[in-house]
Amino acid sequence: MGIYDVTKIEQEIERVASEHEGEIPQELLQELVEAEMKSMESIEKMCRYVRHLEQFVTTCKDEKERINTLQKQAETRLDNVKKYMQPYVSNRGKFNVGTFKLSTRKSEFVVLSANFNDQEYCKEIIEIKPDKKRIKEALKSGTVIKGATLMSKENLQIK
Repeated sequence: MGIYDVTKIEQEIERVASEHEGEIPQELLQELVEAEMKSMESIEKMCRYVRHLEQFVTTCKDEKERINTLQKQAETRLDNVKKYMQPYVSNRGKFNVGTFKLSTRKSEFVVLSANFNDQEYCKEIIEIKPDKKRIKEALKSGTVIKGATLMSKENLQIK
């Protein structure tokens, strides 16, 4: 029996009671009690599963952070090894080592001071981000905002 079977049995009890002047068969009451117990067990199992999923989400977030840290460390080691090898390869020019071909090439890059702000050479990036708190307050006060609707929902709390 599922957690919704209790409601069906309660409806059946009401129907039987109305048809028999309030009399309810003992078997039907027993079935209701058993269904209640099973539904409570089902709800408890589902609560445990919800907790498990919440912990899994937390674990995934932690693992993402750990992997990002490992990636940054690996990138730093890679840069350091390349910087260590670079002068040796520069002095020798192009050469082969086993299956690898080593050489260097020149590149150019721009270094900007921390306070660089020449408008002629800057792109203007405008980010529009809705202020949901203000929108919510305005909608609650009766203001009509095109494209915004105030919705309500019930959130399950498991403690």
